[in-house]
Amino acid sequence: MTANLHTAASPVPTKAIAYIRVARASADTESTLHRQLADVRARAASYGLDITREFVDFGWSGTTTERPGIAALLDYIGEGGTQTCVVESLSKVARTPKAFAHICEQLNAHGVTLVSRKDTVPVSAR
Repeated sequence: MTANLHTAASPVPTKAIAYIRVARASADTESTLHRQLADVRARAASYGLDITREFVDFGWSGTTTERPGIAALLDYIGEGGTQTCVVESLSKVARTPKAFAHICEQLNAHGVTLVSRKDTVPVSAR
């Protein structure tokens, strides 16, 4: 796995998807979800990306890859046409190296670059 660094001025694909994960319910769960969505949308806009679809896992741990939202996302990218997935942080994708590698392998197999709001280097196989 290698990483490509894109800056806001770099030419990047315009079509993107978003992935949001909120691990557990709390008093501020809804605000956490809305904050993540706003942060991801802002990051996408800074790259000139248009979020065409959002995938959410609510109440799921990042230690497993068996999550309905991530499964739907991986099915969706299998259809083609998506080149970028924007997340708040890489820890939202997965909380273990094994789970992260598994998901990244699938993203990379479909030519999808992972861009994080908090982490500065997008992850890509290209």
